[in-house]
Amino acid sequence: MSHHRPASEPSRDELLARLAEQRLASSRMDIVRVSDLVSATDPLRSGPDCPHPRQIEDYVRGRLKSRKQVAVREHLTHCPTCRRYVVGLREASSRPLPPAPVSAPTPVLGIGHIAGLTIAGVLLLLANTAMLDLLDAVEAQPVSVATVRTEPPRVVVEAASLEPRPVVVPAGESRETAGEGESLVEATEVGDPAARGATVQP
Repeated sequence: MSHHRPASEPSRDELLARLAEQRLASSRMDIVRVSDLVSATDPLRSGPDCPHPRQIEDYVRGRLKSRKQVAVREHLTHCPTCRRYVVGLREASSRPLPPAPVSAPTPVLGIGHIAGLTIAGVLLLLANTAMLDLLDAVEAQPVSVATVRTEPPRVVVEAASLEPRPVVVPAGESRETAGEGESLVEATEVGDPAARGATVQP
């Protein structure tokens, strides 16, 4: 039986893509926080000669045109404040992201394991069938049980059978069959002397 995923449930690839977008957004927020921190703590960031923080971010990411790229690079040569800002941006952007969670691999059964499970199932089925056949063959028969006074005491089991079939002795020590119209007498030792002379009907 195949299990179909509901249409509204996202696939594993979609979940990983969403997770990657969330981590990228988190990294961008780190960069913005660094930018805001530098702007708030360093009064020189508002100087007329310093580029705008967003322009420095674009410089770090390589998004500026060649002319502005050169201008920001020249400014960094004599502005330690902007250089510290660039270092902070690069450290935030180069921070490694934690690996994406990977679901546990589904165990793959080898051909030997599958064959073993199949054979075990067949053997179990055969054992159950054989037990049902045995119970069907051993039906209840008219049985009388009596303890006679012997040394040691013995239980005598007499069963009448109309057709050849197995007869189960209560003591479980032996089993014989009786033919049509015949009676079977089976003697089995018992260890309870108090039961001598008692007659029990099943």
